[in-house]
Amino acid sequence: MTSSAERVAWVQGRVQGSGYLLTARVVLTAAHVVGEAERTCHVAVPGSRAVECRVVWLASRGTDAQDTALLLAGEDLVGPDTAARFAPLDWGRTDSVQPLRNCHATGFPLRGRHSRRTDSEQLAGTFLPGTSLVAGRYVLADDHHVPVTVPAAASPWAGMSGAALFHQDFLMGVVVADHRPGVHGHSRIEAVPAAALLGDPGFRQAVAEYLPDLPPQPVDVASDAVHDRRFERAYAAAIGVDYGRIRIFGLRQSTGPTRGGWALDTAYLSLEARPATRAAAAFGPPGARAFGGLTTGPQRVERVLSGRSRVLLRGQAGSGKTTLVQWLAVRAMVGGLGEELAELNHRIPLVLQLRKLFRRGNLQPRPEEFLDLDGRMCAEQQPSGWAHRVLGSGRALLLIDGLDEVPAAQREEVLEWLDNLLRHYPRVWTLATVRPSAVPPGWLDHLGFEELSLCGLGEEDRDRFIERWHRASLQETLSPDDPPAEVARQTALVERDRDDLTRALAGSSDLSQLTDSPLLCAMICALNRESHGVLPSHRMEIYRDALTMMLARRDQSRRIPSPERLQLSEAEQLAMLRRIAHWLVRNNQVEGGHQDAVSQLERALRDLPNAARQGDAEAAYLHLLNRSGLITETSVQTFQFIHRTFQDYLAAMEIQEERDFGMLVGHAADERWGDVIRMTMGHCGRRDRAELFERILAEVGRTSGERKSDVVLLAAGCLPYAPELDRSVRESVLECCREQLTDLLADPTRWRQLASAGEDLVPLLREVALRGGQELDLDVAWRMTFLLGSIGGGAALDLLAELADGGVGILTAGALCQWRHFDERQFASRVLARADLSCGTIVITSRSQLHALRALQPPWGLDLAGVKGFDGAEWAFLGESVESLGLSGLDGLRDLSFLRGWTRLRKLRLSSCPSLLDLEPLRGLPLADLTIVDRPDRRPRGRSLDILTQLPQLTELLLSGYEFTDWTPPSAIPTVTDVHLSYVADGQPLGRLLEVFPGMESLRLYPDPTGCSVIDLRELSDTPQLRVRVGQDQDGPRITVVGAELFPPERLTITVDPL
Repeated sequence: MTSSAERVAWVQGRVQGSGYLLTARVVLTAAHVVGEAERTCHVAVPGSRAVECRVVWLASRGTDAQDTALLLAGEDLVGPDTAARFAPLDWGRTDSVQPLRNCHATGFPLRGRHSRRTDSEQLAGTFLPGTSLVAGRYVLADDHHVPVTVPAAASPWAGMSGAALFHQDFLMGVVVADHRPGVHGHSRIEAVPAAALLGDPGFRQAVAEYLPDLPPQPVDVASDAVHDRRFERAYAAAIGVDYGRIRIFGLRQSTGPTRGGWALDTAYLSLEARPATRAAAAFGPPGARAFGGLTTGPQRVERVLSGRSRVLLRGQAGSGKTTLVQWLAVRAMVGGLGEELAELNHRIPLVLQLRKLFRRGNLQPRPEEFLDLDGRMCAEQQPSGWAHRVLGSGRALLLIDGLDEVPAAQREEVLEWLDNLLRHYPRVWTLATVRPSAVPPGWLDHLGFEELSLCGLGEEDRDRFIERWHRASLQETLSPDDPPAEVARQTALVERDRDDLTRALAGSSDLSQLTDSPLLCAMICALNRESHGVLPSHRMEIYRDALTMMLARRDQSRRIPSPERLQLSEAEQLAMLRRIAHWLVRNNQVEGGHQDAVSQLERALRDLPNAARQGDAEAAYLHLLNRSGLITETSVQTFQFIHRTFQDYLAAMEIQEERDFGMLVGHAADERWGDVIRMTMGHCGRRDRAELFERILAEVGRTSGERKSDVVLLAAGCLPYAPELDRSVRESVLECCREQLTDLLADPTRWRQLASAGEDLVPLLREVALRGGQELDLDVAWRMTFLLGSIGGGAALDLLAELADGGVGILTAGALCQWRHFDERQFASRVLARADLSCGTIVITSRSQLHALRALQPPWGLDLAGVKGFDGAEWAFLGESVESLGLSGLDGLRDLSFLRGWTRLRKLRLSSCPSLLDLEPLRGLPLADLTIVDRPDRRPRGRSLDILTQLPQLTELLLSGYEFTDWTPPSAIPTVTDVHLSYVADGQPLGRLLEVFPGMESLRLYPDPTGCSVIDLRELSDTPQLRVRVGQDQDGPRITVVGAELFPPERLTITVDPL
């Protein structure tokens, strides 16, 4: 309870008063009890000695919070067990004048003194919100007899000042005075409202260190918010229980009978993401090409999410989408998100797993159904209308997981529901997850969604994951009773496994590519431990070995008897699991019913006499649930596989066994079936593979348009799963790809999927490059180089080396961006050493690439994108080599002093460097072109743009989101001729640009699509040398251009561009 007797305090300052403990050391009281700010006070709670306190805040005179103070004790005023019972404070207010009963205040008035001791008194009464409106005070009327005045005080309430005033358990204010005793005869007391405290910046600043989770304003206790707040406490607990733990493959706490999982706070690995294709230029000009522009590297997902309010997040199977949803729900609910996502703290997460909605036949749920559909135990406790109030107030965090887990034919139903929901509740922060190709790019653009893509694990994150996995493995291995020698032995074994695996991955690019997701990385860790370093080299082998480890080795190695008394072989368990998985896939489900599983097992047991003799289908289901570690209950009546990858793998086994290829090919254009079809190809032998490919190619011949493209991509993606295949069949598949390749490369929604074909695609890309030469379409050329980077391997590196040395500028520029996908030394010697470095910029994503730059002949351009642990001093030696420099996503970049002495630097681009606040080190550099692209809360602040006057050679300037309303530089900047402004807000005085840049000849403007409706050009019309271009987002609202009629056509261009 908030209004706890353990938190009531006696305060002795200038006079004796009362107080209330906000924490074990922070005390809220009245200022007149304290006296001056320099005074020390003594505070005690009942049953404890007095502790010296100092004043940390006094309300300023004349403010609404006048006569309140905060004290900080030199030591805890209560013991740790008592402090642990302190509930979070509920702050209350009322916007009504309706009197409130059940109000009370507890303190230590002088009239409570008995003998030589002062005891507490509680005043219970009615709160009169209509009294003292002008004075801004709350008034509490005593419901009982009026107390008599004691001889030592003018008021019977003397000593009560500083006591906390409550309505039920809501802190309403701080008692400060006897209210008009000459009129009311000591029957009423005054209090400073809690709203005045929360609204005082000084109070919030003083208490922030001790109470970081202060609400922005109190709850209206006369509204439904009281019941809502109480329910939200129960809901917070449910979110913590349901989403506060995750399963990690290969660790016992993630499987078995308990299946408790690992605490999310310690197991969560921050992922990296990047804006998807259409959003890649979100902070720059719409339509901007990466060629010659700023390359944005992967950034922590927390940063990429910051500032966005509607996000569609794409990610491969096992990439961590669902874990991210859990983490956001848990951390937002308790206010535990860091600075970058602080705006989401204390929002109410509403999680909708679409597989559950689909199974229950409700893809358009009403808000009051959300909790029940997500399986919250407290769903029936929610107050009437609660979900609507949360959504309408903008406090909701809507997390929609698994758009791909709804059949394609019914996704439009989901889209219609989401459109309707967000039109009714436009302030809802929304994240939806989906596999990469399940919905086309821009599917949610009309609803204002921005698309992000989760990145695969980089080397640093992979090593961090491996470290955590092995640390958790060691925790499982040790017991509290182990002697030190055993602890040391086990620790050495686990560390040996970890180090051996890390070395193996560093020495094998093929093996390293198999750890690009948390799921696969966990599998590799587990298999490395079980097989003593003998690791698979293909994804299908990883899945196969992981299943063997789960089904055959796990309980045998631990000598655990089956509580269901079934002794089932690996083959028998696989046969049963295959039937269940096949049924789920065939019915487009990820979650199944208990009885559905039992029915499939009854059929399976007919063919498994040894298993059937040991028990019935119900016993087999319990065995699989408790011992296999592959399926888990989602409720008493439902289950699912621990990951959809295992479901698809096992279903593919059954489909191959039954040779059900006709049914399979019927789903060839359905992305939900893509992994199943590819894995079926992997399970097949040579003859069955040939037949399945021939059926897929026949389907290509029967289709056209987008469906044909989808089936061709599926055929290409099956090639890496067919290590043994008749040569003629492989050539037929490649010929089919060849016919469609140029069109697919030109398709902005599908070209990335070509990478799934693997190294078989490289010769076809070489043909396209040689055939196109200098006439090759820029988009196609750029995409080819990025496909080669995604494919990886020796053949792709060879082709990149050819392209870098081929004399086609766009191909060279694209090749220079692919370093992070290959061995650093090989790429440097085979690509960088041959390339014409003047054609583009070298993209650096790791400090370990630094050494190779010393051998390159200057001059050249460099983009540092997302380099971890950036230290400018390490890069200073490049000052005489680099002409063009891009710095993006650098957490460690705090100043630019390392650029002093970079005598060649002509072009500088800054983006997403949140710690960079000062541009002063740029003074005097020979910069001709400067770009600062970032969100408003991350840009260099204050008068940082004044540095532009100290760049005598500057001619081109690109700024994003800056406002010129109040900026007056020390002098004009006549050298700048080309100005480019993106994310221009409403009301910008564009005429002032001519005062700042009197030599301006070209101005390009891109309005903020969410905050600009009018661009006023009238003040620019009388400058004959100035040409203006206004660009608009094709999916955003139309912008009104005022004064367009004053410009001749050759001086004004208005375009609509895709982002």
